[in-house]
Amino acid sequence: MFGQVMSSYDFTDFWDLKWMILAGLIGAIYLLLTGTFRKYFEQSKPVKLYRKVLFLSGIVIGYITIGGPLSILSSYLFSVHMLSMSLLYFVMPPLIFFGIPDWMLRPLFNVGVIKKIVTACNRPWIIVVVFNALVSFYHFPIIFDYFTENPGLGLLARTIMLIMAYCMWWNIICPLPEMELFSDLLKLGYILLNVVLLYPVCVMIMFSSSLMFHAYTGVPQLFGFLPPLEDQRAGGIFMNVIQEFTLAIILLPIVYRWVQKQKALHHKVDPLPSEDNGK
Repeated sequence: MFGQVMSSYDFTDFWDLKWMILAGLIGAIYLLLTGTFRKYFEQSKPVKLYRKVLFLSGIVIGYITIGGPLSILSSYLFSVHMLSMSLLYFVMPPLIFFGIPDWMLRPLFNVGVIKKIVTACNRPWIIVVVFNALVSFYHFPIIFDYFTENPGLGLLARTIMLIMAYCMWWNIICPLPEMELFSDLLKLGYILLNVVLLYPVCVMIMFSSSLMFHAYTGVPQLFGFLPPLEDQRAGGIFMNVIQEFTLAIILLPIVYRWVQKQKALHHKVDPLPSEDNGK
């Protein structure tokens, strides 16, 4: 069945050229700014290779999910849809933020109007609740089916969620130290809150005893080993595991740094006052 269904698509269906060109342009501009044109930025420093790899990996992931094969497969498999959303919201943003040097962003955010807007709009605890609420409500069966039947509105909803994902990650991996709002301890709580808020909808999907989404009822079954109900459950597992795995990777260095700070404070010894030998 997989071969029969996929044979109806050509190369440009699987690899959308307009998104490929856009991804290529973003990658090329990034490499130029971190290479040849770095000298035009104040206090710029060489960007290590691993950071360039992280940024470009984020761009590739974005392309594969939006303009690559996953965009086709997600219309047949709910599990691929959830895999795509997980990659877009929980993998791509941290890769992008880790790859961008502070000196590249600073001129943009030093513009008075932009800085004021970011400062006014960045309400971390509201952002984390809104982001997870949007992702959860989007996957309520009635809402999901409505957006599937209205692809324009569905695209708008997913774009808003992607923007909110970047806003959420900004407060965990802020590329500009001077704009960081959270201490390490608050970041720990922020990450754990992310996990807790998204957990209910993932559990609902994982343990459902019946098909929840009409959009995937009657579509060709691409793989015999993955019936529709198991495909649906796999989707819930994908989002839950990818979200928790990504946040755990980010959590580990934050916990380590916080523990080291606490140890340093605990072992700090105040100097003893000098004795007065005249008494």
